Amino acid sequence: MSQYETEVTEGMFPLGGVNDALAQYFSGTSYMNALVNDPDVPVTVANVSFEPGVRNNWHKHNGGFQIILATAGRAGTRKKASHPSNFARGMWRSPKTA
Repeated sequence: MSQYETEVTEGMFPLGGVNDALAQYFSGTSYMNALVNDPDVPVTVANVSFEPGVRNNWHKHNGGFQIILATAGRAGTRKKASHPSNFARGMWRSPKTA
């Protein structure tokens, strides 16, 4: 098991199950674990993990925003028509900083 696999499977949040519900938005397997699952709380908080090399398709968050906190491995974000922004464990990105 690689260092990143260990960080993901033994990390601060449980890995979660295979993310079949949103599989169409990813180039491979992702996993999702809802961290806040309360209908009275108007926000979704989830731990989403990806197998190495998996990419997320272009998308936007209508009526809201997204904060990404890297808890393991390396990742990257990119706005259309801009250069990629890479980050690693312990870093975070929001739409204004991505």
